[in-house]
Amino acid sequence: MDILLGVLEKIERTLATISGLTVGTMMFLVTLDVGSRFILGPSVPGVFEAVELLMVPVVFFAIPYCESERSHIRMAFFIDRLNPGGRRLAEMLACTCGIAICSLIFWGASKYTFESFIGHYKAGPLAPIPIWPFVASISLG
Repeated sequence: MDILLGVLEKIERTLATISGLTVGTMMFLVTLDVGSRFILGPSVPGVFEAVELLMVPVVFFAIPYCESERSHIRMAFFIDRLNPGGRRLAEMLACTCGIAICSLIFWGASKYTFESFIGHYKAGPLAPIPIWPFVASISLG
């Protein structure tokens, strides 16, 4: 069991690191685009679409780490007022709802990943970036 938890922790940290590096990439692209507009006039084609797509792994790769650190939003104001049995019940209800919602997101994202891969869906006309890797990052996260 400890080995499995160790592997999951490494995966969480790796995904969180990728999320952070993706934020840096987004910042670089936006800075490049603004600089290009300021110095040369036109913006760099496809930067808007690329940044839009990069937001997906930024969010979904960071969620597992936030969950493991228990740093996501909680209703502490209400939960702290419950007795230990009520807290356990509230935690079980929250976990059950979370698992159900995450399962639905995983199912929908996996289905759309396959559809966008088969259909060769692209992000936009300016930069024909395939969207399936970014949709797949939802399922991976």
